[in-house]
Amino acid sequence: MEPRFLNLTPSHHEMMLLLTIHRRNGVSIPANPRELPPAALDHVPLSRLIDDGLVTLTANGDHSVMRLTPVGLSYLRGLVIDYHLELMDRRAASNEFFSDLVEKLKRAGCRRIALYGASDTAKVLLDFLKSSPIEAVAVLDDDPIKQGDTFSGVPIVAPSKLSLFDYDSVVVTTVLFQDKILKEKASAVPPGKRVIGLFDSLLS
Repeated sequence: MEPRFLNLTPSHHEMMLLLTIHRRNGVSIPANPRELPPAALDHVPLSRLIDDGLVTLTANGDHSVMRLTPVGLSYLRGLVIDYHLELMDRRAASNEFFSDLVEKLKRAGCRRIALYGASDTAKVLLDFLKSSPIEAVAVLDDDPIKQGDTFSGVPIVAPSKLSLFDYDSVVVTTVLFQDKILKEKASAVPPGKRVIGLFDSLLS
């Protein structure tokens, strides 16, 4: 099913605009662009909101104030509920996806791994590894700013420090640079160790 909210669809823009009007107890028209979600009125015609009885315009000096009607508030509540249901569906799909990745790593014989790439993917994967027999010993990253920090208690270190750790596999957790890392770094891993692309066919 096509997402209604998470891909910046018209429903997403409509919900954000109505939420802003509700939270501010009204928005002046013409509005200060900084008071509204980006390009909100470009995606949600004000005339339609008025025609559908979702908002009213009340004159106030040299401008008008846009406010939600009771019908608009009820409609907004429905949008917010649908939005959270969609988030829950996405979370369930994400959980299944990462659980499957962990199972594939287990079947590949991984027990002590280093993750390459201090990415959001690495952070989520570390949470799923906590309930598995696989231990993450380090997160490798080329960015000096990230080195010295931790993800879920796992140290982020320079790739040159990999030899300090006891590991059997390096798992590349950055999707954007996976092919580049696999090509450039695989030869630097000593015999008996593996470099695995997390989203690579090696785990299929």
